[in-house]
Amino acid sequence: MAAIDLKHLKLKGSTLVETMVAFTVLLICVSMAAMIITSVVRSSGKFDYLEGWITLQNLATQTNRNRDFTDLETTYSHFIIRRSVEPSPFTPSVFIMELKVIDPDNRVRLCYKSLILPDNESHPFP
Repeated sequence: MAAIDLKHLKLKGSTLVETMVAFTVLLICVSMAAMIITSVVRSSGKFDYLEGWITLQNLATQTNRNRDFTDLETTYSHFIIRRSVEPSPFTPSVFIMELKVIDPDNRVRLCYKSLILPDNESHPFP
């Protein structure tokens, strides 16, 4: 019978301890991901970003069309939109419009800024 050379013997698998450590690390990562997802879902509340963004776009278009440059605060179904229009510090005929969507917890959820050019000027981009 031949002697077995233990110096050149290679194991073909992993031990039970290595497998348990790998499962523990995987379990910790999955539980951390679940906590992060839960906190994001809980913090989002009832606010709908798409509804807020569409409302901002409609109000910006309406402001440009009506040339209404007054400050405004409007309440929608479950959020408030604040509009502020100020003249540009560089060109008085150009206005800077800022629209903000504010949720019931008084946090700014969306912000939109735009330049309003005079009627007789066209936008440089197509």
